[in-house]
Amino acid sequence: MQLPTTGHAIVSHSPYAPALASVGEYFSLVPPDTLVRSAEKNGLQLLSQRTVQLPSDKSFCIQDFQRLPS
Repeated sequence: MQLPTTGHAIVSHSPYAPALASVGEYFSLVPPDTLVRSAEKNGLQLLSQRTVQLPSDKSFCIQDFQRLPS
């Protein structure tokens, strides 16, 4: 998931920006721990988490989950 980045718009200028503009009002950044809590409430377990920073300085949190046995 995308992390907040100071000085950068959520959607960067790209060929896809016009298409994403139509859903912009529904888009929001979610803190990684909020997703983990929601996933756990729905039977998932966090396996790993890492942050990836792009050359543009935007950062993304990569989270891997697995479903807990029933």
